[in-house]
Amino acid sequence: FIRFALLGIFVSGLFLALSILTTNWMRNLIFDEPFRDRGPFRAFELLLDKISPEQRLEALRGLRAEGPGRNDRRAPPPGSGAMQGPTVEMVLLDSEGVLIFPEELDPEKLSQVSTLVDRLKSGTDRRVLGETYAARRLSGEPAQYFARALRLRPPPPPFGTILFLSSIQLASIIAAVLVTLAVVLFSLRARARQADAVMKELSAGNLKARLQITKMDEVGQTMFSFNKMADEIEHLIEHLRKTENARKDLLRELAHDLRTPVASLKSLIETVSMRADQLPKEKLRDLLELAMKEAEYFEGLVDDLLFLGRVGEPKYKTKVENFDLADLVSLEVDSASTRYPEIEVTLQSSADVLEYDG
Repeated sequence: FIRFALLGIFVSGLFLALSILTTNWMRNLIFDEPFRDRGPFRAFELLLDKISPEQRLEALRGLRAEGPGRNDRRAPPPGSGAMQGPTVEMVLLDSEGVLIFPEELDPEKLSQVSTLVDRLKSGTDRRVLGETYAARRLSGEPAQYFARALRLRPPPPPFGTILFLSSIQLASIIAAVLVTLAVVLFSLRARARQADAVMKELSAGNLKARLQITKMDEVGQTMFSFNKMADEIEHLIEHLRKTENARKDLLRELAHDLRTPVASLKSLIETVSMRADQLPKEKLRDLLELAMKEAEYFEGLVDDLLFLGRVGEPKYKTKVENFDLADLVSLEVDSASTRYPEIEVTLQSSADVLEYDG
């Protein structure tokens, strides 16, 4: 979101700069003369610049003698409060600032023109908002300076103008904010659609589905955490599958092993029931002890079934027990001898005691 904020600041600054340029252009359009005052007066200035100093005075006097309205189609009607066409004041000064034309001029206006001429001489001429004259140096020697009154239309009320320009800047800032929000919303919606598609694939059983991370911002870090969680879920489900397969295999083996003690008990019970009167007491006692061992073995298998029910619990811990493999093998030999008395089985072992963990 820091990058989005920086993007918003950049876009806002861009729109603000454009609005400032636009408002400056409109301000010049409202107040500055060069956007409107072109035509005959500009051509007359160029004419003055090409003729000799003696002819300039005659041209100015001749233009004044022609009267208003002849060469200016844009001249406003009399009584409108605006300046008339050729009656726009034109001033001609020599290099010392002495008035050449007209013969008389209001001292305040002469001061304004002299200030413009001084700026031209010093090379610091620069238009200032609100000036009523424009001046330029004419070619030739001796130097002469020509000035004329600007044809300014009455400006709009100051408050209305400021409000209008401020509204443009405010609208630009609002537009920049809206553009930034649109960019942020578009980016978040694209990532949200991607996340929705990945979650649907996971729900359908595709555990390999992952979010595509393009940049490690705040949203990218969240997507990375989601992918990590999906990896852990995939590993957990794979482990559960392996555990379930192992339990099924063990259940099949236990089902097979359960038949052995059941068959042994059945055989012992049949032997005792059918030949109890014929068997010696010692042999009968051995058969009963063997039946007891088979029952204990059967009980152990039942415990193993219960163990399978507990092994899937999250808090289950493996319990290690020690037992003698020789006793286990001897028990199996006795069970086989009882079931198959015609077979003689001899068990011998000289190896060390074996231990098995698992």
